[in-house]
Amino acid sequence: MKRFYKDVSIRQDDSKYLILLDNMAVKTPQHNMMFVPTNKLAEAIATEWQAQKETLDIDSMPLTSLLYTYYDKIIPQKEQIVDALVPYLETEMVCYPSPEPLELKLEQEKIWNPIASWFSSKTNIKLNVTLDILNVAQDNNDMEQLKTILMKMPELRLTAMQAAVDILGSVVLAYAMALGQIDTNTAFEASFIEELFQSKAWGLDPDTEKKHNSIKQDLQYIYNFVELIP
Repeated sequence: MKRFYKDVSIRQDDSKYLILLDNMAVKTPQHNMMFVPTNKLAEAIATEWQAQKETLDIDSMPLTSLLYTYYDKIIPQKEQIVDALVPYLETEMVCYPSPEPLELKLEQEKIWNPIASWFSSKTNIKLNVTLDILNVAQDNNDMEQLKTILMKMPELRLTAMQAAVDILGSVVLAYAMALGQIDTNTAFEASFIEELFQSKAWGLDPDTEKKHNSIKQDLQYIYNFVELIP
């Protein structure tokens, strides 16, 4: 789509904000009015719209995209989103430290254990950990507990969590990131710890390095969103 506006501005509407394109409020793809919860997030989103060239590129507007997801997907489909997130607990990566080499196991424990301990303390969910290659079962009551917690989670935080899960493959890491407990680098290192460990020994090829940089950039957008919401 070609850029159809000249000016981008912000208008306060009660306790929320609207992004105006030539004085017309931005709506989501599903035609929901896009109210922005904080002034700082509104300023960041307005900057994304102002930075567009002749052709609009939604991929260069990650904060806008997350707010679109919030209005068009998370709010109307919250229970379905939560139901899709809960099963990640069954294969949670922090429950499967590598038995060998020892150096990798120790590195995983160093990074994963504090996050897992925080998660258990925050949610009252006990994570069953194993060194076996076979899946370790998580308690059914804990699965239900996680669903209850996520259903009560503010939808803006759930928006960030859902986006983070897609990248990290871990409900524990994504939950910690959505609540601001871990930052971009910690989330990335925790999720890709085995790849990073191998790269220390064998080096990092250009394609993998490019992939890692792209992942870190996407995680940074999510972290920025978390920092700008209530």
